[in-house]
Amino acid sequence: MDQIMEGAKEAQRLALYTFDVLKGEKQLMDPKSAVASGFNSPTDAAALACCCLLTFLVTRLLQATVFSLLGQIVIGGSAKNKMKRTKFCESCRELLFYCVSLTLSWVVFGQESWMYQPDDMWKFDRQWTVPSEFKALYFLEASWYIAGIVSLLMDEKKKDFIEMMCHHAFTILLLVISFHQSHMRVGAVVFVLHNLSDPFLQIAKLAKYARMESLSTVSFVVFMLVFFLSRLVYYPAVIYSCHFRGPGYFFNRPHDGLELLLTGLLTALYPIHLYWFFLIIKVAMKALKGNINDTRSDSDEDDDPTSKKTK
Repeated sequence: MDQIMEGAKEAQRLALYTFDVLKGEKQLMDPKSAVASGFNSPTDAAALACCCLLTFLVTRLLQATVFSLLGQIVIGGSAKNKMKRTKFCESCRELLFYCVSLTLSWVVFGQESWMYQPDDMWKFDRQWTVPSEFKALYFLEASWYIAGIVSLLMDEKKKDFIEMMCHHAFTILLLVISFHQSHMRVGAVVFVLHNLSDPFLQIAKLAKYARMESLSTVSFVVFMLVFFLSRLVYYPAVIYSCHFRGPGYFFNRPHDGLELLLTGLLTALYPIHLYWFFLIIKVAMKALKGNINDTRSDSDEDDDPTSKKTK
């Protein structure tokens, strides 16, 4: 119980410090705020667990209250629209998180060279210490994916359920291992690349439910382009840098076992991205052939490219 309380205090400290940074009361990436990276004590693990619980409870509460009310306003409160309202609430939940995460990511490390030059992730070797706001954002991201596994199990099963579970599991392992191994730069780059396209997908879904077809179409096209550039073009450059330009290249040493696992997990995510992009192209092709209503209808058989229901 004492460790749980200490973890809750650490999670609170990270959150309050990050708010102070956003308000300009604390210096961004201040070395004085740096703490040791890695799970060096049970307190860090307990803090992450507290973040997971809080993330899950807050998103579920919003989904059951604010987002549910919005769904009734936009879609209507009739029983036949229950499935649409549920999906509307899920999209609101996803959109809120990705907007918050991307905004914080830009504030915290948007000006760092290693966000845009993969080799710069390794030039300074490991991050033995990490600024508090960086750690807070890392824990937030890991918490989202851990809570996401719970949500996948609770929400209605979709056609890509297995792919989503694998994706979440690989990403959680990647974040936890990179944090424990003090390679947070690569973890940060990966979760930003994963998050970049998602807001546009959720906007496309919400616009569709609101019968704003033009906005839905434009948002989906932007989503498709950003997904292609971030996950299929730039992400392989990150994988290549991890394999061939990582710590061994700059510091003349071989990758250790966990670093090899880290690069393996990065590589394992890429086939999932290819599969999802194949589904995206299928939806786009149907739209070009004039069958857009078959793939983006408001029926319960919603054919979102990354939200396929299990039949």
